[in-house]
Amino acid sequence: MPIFLVRWPDLSAALVKAGSEDELIDILDEIANPEGCTWSVYRGPLFIEFSLPVRFQVTDRGEHAGPTRPDDVVVDDVSGLREAGSLEVSLAEGDTGADMCRAIEKKAFPHVFRARHDRDDEPSDAELRQAVEAELQTLVRASWRREQVRRREDPESKLAAEMDAPVRLVRRWVEAAGAPQPPPKGRASKRKR
Repeated sequence: MPIFLVRWPDLSAALVKAGSEDELIDILDEIANPEGCTWSVYRGPLFIEFSLPVRFQVTDRGEHAGPTRPDDVVVDDVSGLREAGSLEVSLAEGDTGADMCRAIEKKAFPHVFRARHDRDDEPSDAELRQAVEAELQTLVRASWRREQVRRREDPESKLAAEMDAPVRLVRRWVEAAGAPQPPPKGRASKRKR
């Protein structure tokens, strides 16, 4: 199953594992309308770290005191575990983490990548601002596409506008609603010969 590098219309990107583009759109729609997103299969380096959002202390008994004992560990705060997404996510330090960041930036944010890396000197704030403005054109184009959907009169476009979903996804929903249902599991389907 491929991992897709998704560029949202704003200045964010995501790595999403999905079996197909249709499944990818379904997953993205869980968060926001994926209209205006671009994506490609990501084959670059991958190293992401996860940690529990807890605070703890380990007593330092000195260099020659032997291994850490159970009573050397004190858990201070576990309140972060009450959150729905209770893992903290960070990019791994080291060469692989840096290579991953570079690969994602190059594909998802090409204007910023060129401004930062395709040169011998440091970019000015004005050059970086110009690169970010170029990246935000994706947001502008997505806004225009959504407005065009709102102006259409066909039922699928009206439903897409009302549900803040892409027309492509609404068409799949409509097809699925009208499609014959498969037989219940455990029952053989009748085949005509």
